[in-house]
Amino acid sequence: LERWYEEARKRINDGDTVVFGVIGNKVDKQTRAVSAIEAKEWCSERSIPFSFETSALASTNVVLAFDTILKKAAMSLKQQNRIILQEDPTPTPSSSPSYCSC
Repeated sequence: LERWYEEARKRINDGDTVVFGVIGNKVDKQTRAVSAIEAKEWCSERSIPFSFETSALASTNVVLAFDTILKKAAMSLKQQNRIILQEDPTPTPSSSPSYCSC
């Protein structure tokens, strides 16, 4: 994750609008490569405002995760007057306990 993050940051040009988020998949599995606490700490250390735990198999938070990233990007562009939105795209947290906001 760190290597991917640093590589992405190297490719960002001044004036680019970039929204980072972390999506951990396979939360339906008993064993994890990264705990939710580790993910939150990693995000916090890098000022990444949110992360999600998802399960494609169980359809947990997949749509919410991508919807949130797109809405955050749209809001960032709106704040820079680069797009006009018809409505406020505020993400709605899932009632599922696997949603977290770093």
